[in-house]
Amino acid sequence: MTGEELNRELLKWAGFISLDNKTNCWQEWQFPDGSKHYAGDLPDFTDPVWGIAHCFKWLVPKLEGLQQIILQPDEDGRWYLGMTVEDELYENIGFYPAQALCNAIEKLVQVEG
Repeated sequence: MTGEELNRELLKWAGFISLDNKTNCWQEWQFPDGSKHYAGDLPDFTDPVWGIAHCFKWLVPKLEGLQQIILQPDEDGRWYLGMTVEDELYENIGFYPAQALCNAIEKLVQVEG
């Protein structure tokens, strides 16, 4: 799955709703807080720099039963993420923190079905 595809899946899971059929930056979206914005304002959860902030603002609060998140660099310069949700451990390794967190949340979303 590409970063763009993963971001779209996570937007849907987090409650972002497309309000029209446009496919450009003028497409209107409703954010989970009820506010309305254009597509250019959508968070990019997979962004190497700002993605982790977007994840903690929009995705982490949606994790019902979250017990802990451990994020630490490994000896190869990648990031290990361990996330416990309702006594289930979801793990991932990414090249940057947001990638590790997004992929772990994707695993949880797939389990939820």
